[in-house]
Parts: sequence; structure tokens; C-alpha cells
Amino acid sequence: MASAFALFPAASRRLLPLVWLAAGSCASEVAPPFADRSTLFSGGDGGYTFFRIPSLIETPSGALLAFAEGRRSLSDTGDIDLVLRRSDDGGRSWSPLEVVVDVGPDTAGNPAPVVDRRTGDVLLIYCTNPAADDQARRVFLARSTDDGRTYAAPLELTADVKPASVGWYATGPGRSVQLA
Repeated sequence: MASAFALFPAASRRLLPLVWLAAGSCASEVAPPFADRSTLFSGGDGGYTFFRIPSLIETPSGALLAFAEGRRSLSDTGDIDLVLRRSDDGGRSWSPLEVVVDVGPDTAGNPAPVVDRRTGDVLLIYCTNPAADDQARRVFLARSTDDGRTYAAPLELTADVKPASVGWYATGPGRSVQLA
């Protein structure tokens, strides 16, 4: 993967520190956050020992959706579920932990949500694999038409996005980007 600097012509690279400095100097004009800090995922919550690969998006209604992998061990394979916490008040308070994707003893991971700009639907893209074979990754998309409260049965995208010659594959960490 190319570095971020490869996206800018050599002459423009000298300006990047100035752009970042200027953006930082505007911080006093930005409204203060609603909450100073929130611990959204903590070991032991919901019976999960660890949480990894967090992702946060804002829905059209202004709700914040925080996704993560809920892990029962440090392993990158095994019983890993996708979990969610929701805030409808700008992060002042959060819903209890809820499981969004559970594939039994297998792995569901790398949540990469995005809000569809045309419909406002929340699209949750993620990967799964059997507990014993992290090379057999499959890619899915689950759609929510109610602002991230519930998700329809997932649609498998593996054949469309993962070349057959590729074993391990990930949709995250982070979030997705809608190009068109």
C-alpha cells in the first residue's frame, strides 16, 4: 500500500504541515464535546474477555454507533462476535452492549460500517471464518433500515470482493467508504 504522501505531489508535501497546523489552530472555534470520556467496551462486559477492532459512525438521525469485536480470548480466531453500543444523545450516554453478529464458535470480525448516502441505511460489512481456519474468510453485508437498531439477514459478498487466490482477508479495521 502506498504511503499517504504518495497521494500528494512533491511540491504540495511542504504544505501539509501548514494545513495540519492551520486545522489545529481552529480547535478553539469548535464546540466542546458532549462527554469528556466514555469507556464503551471493557473486559468482562457481556461475558467477553477482550474487545478489539472498534469502529464508530454517526447515523442520519445523529445517533452514534460503536461497533467492536467481542472476544472470549486473545486469539484472532475462535468465538468472536460483533457487538454494538448506541448513543442517541451525542455520546453522553450509551446503550447496553448488544450482539449484532454471532456465528457460534466461529469468528465474525473486522466491522466496517458505512451509512448509505442515498437511503440513510446503515451498512455493516464484516468477515467470518471457521474457528479452525482463518484462511477461509467470507465477507458479508448486513443492512439496517431503522437507524442501526436492527439488521436484516446478511448478504454474502465474498465472490464479488475477494479473489479466489486470497486466503486471509479483512474488511477493517476502521469503517467503509461509499464511492458511488
